[in-house]
Amino acid sequence: MKPHPENSLNAALSPTIEIHRATYKPVFIVPGKGVHAQLSRAAQFACSGYARTSREKVCRWLSRFVETWPADPDEIIHEDFGSSTRRFQHFMRTQGCEFIEPRGVAKTHRMLMIRRQDADLSEVSIFINALEAFYRDLGVNGSRKHPNPMLIDDWENWKPGERAKAMARHNNTKKHGNFRGLKYFIENREAYKPKLHDPSTVRGQIFEAGKDWPKVVRDIFSVISDSGCRISEPLELTAWDWWEGSNFGDVIRAPNKQSDGARVKDLLLRPATVRAITESFDGSGKGCSRRLTMDELREFASIDTPRLALDRILLFPRPDGKPFKDQALRDTHWTKAIEKAEVLIDDGTGTMVPPTPHILRHARIDEEVRKLDGLYPDQDRFLAELAEFADHMHCQVDNIYKYAARTLRDRALRYRRQLMNRTMEARAAARGSGASTAAERLLERMRA
Repeated sequence: MKPHPENSLNAALSPTIEIHRATYKPVFIVPGKGVHAQLSRAAQFACSGYARTSREKVCRWLSRFVETWPADPDEIIHEDFGSSTRRFQHFMRTQGCEFIEPRGVAKTHRMLMIRRQDADLSEVSIFINALEAFYRDLGVNGSRKHPNPMLIDDWENWKPGERAKAMARHNNTKKHGNFRGLKYFIENREAYKPKLHDPSTVRGQIFEAGKDWPKVVRDIFSVISDSGCRISEPLELTAWDWWEGSNFGDVIRAPNKQSDGARVKDLLLRPATVRAITESFDGSGKGCSRRLTMDELREFASIDTPRLALDRILLFPRPDGKPFKDQALRDTHWTKAIEKAEVLIDDGTGTMVPPTPHILRHARIDEEVRKLDGLYPDQDRFLAELAEFADHMHCQVDNIYKYAARTLRDRALRYRRQLMNRTMEARAAARGSGASTAAERLLERMRA
């Protein structure tokens, strides 16, 4: 009988990570000992909650990190805070990253900013968050006694009130996202590359490709296209969100489930989408799967506590009555339709790639920038409206300005043309009235 690969004499001395083919979960293999249960469980916890593509990134970075470990992985589990921190920072420097001491509240808490010149930092951000979860799982299950090296100094010993104050200060800066004690944050210094030169042109192709989608799926993508929301946001919307937004009109209030409803955006819909959602409440079906009518919905809305009734009614349920999952929606409906219709877009670098559902959000933002450009000729007012739109979309103002970079450049050229034309008109008027400019007088002297 042949020995298992990790038990062979030629096996690598350091531990490795293998990916389970069926579940795509990472498994730690220690040469001569087999699967390391504690590390495998922690690695799988670190990958939980990520889509498959992101899990691949986590496993790729974690595999590189593991290559720097000693032969006995238990040394990593019991490594103290300082040694763990130095090991992580040394590894990140080998990956082209540098650590910068920031200013303000981040400096007060001895945080570090990570830069990576001319390279994408999205994978770095995912890896940092996953590694924090990796160490957290080791601590929660009693394997590791030392503090989590991915958190700011002594964070785990802070009192709840002190943590809340620190989180509020960091979140107010809008630089650290939803701060929860991470010691590291990233700064992307690479040049901005637009994901699509004109996203509005692909929207029609996408809905033509999805002409065979079930009605509820088409309604979901119509909401995304109209409002610019992310694919995960409309899936658990209820009749109460629709009633609260506009009394079953053209606005749906979309609370962010991860923030317990603290962040809410108004999804503005086109009349055709409103009609489609209204028509879905037609009273069809039998038993528990029966769909209510709009008259019944309005009757629920008229009672003393309408939320108790309306909050249980999904706007976009699956046939079994449960909400769609965003990954299943992509795999089952979006990807198949896009591949069948061979829809491709320019990713901004000249490469043609199939679009993801996020392109509908890009198209909505692009549409809004063009509209605001026409409505507000004044530059300051235009920028102020863009900032308000960024707040409405729950994205950073700088990102909206990047979307509008081409429009801003075109506006600057328009101003220069207008200034040039006005100058030429003024000169022509001056000549017509017999007056002369200083330059014209100088030319006359030179000729004389």
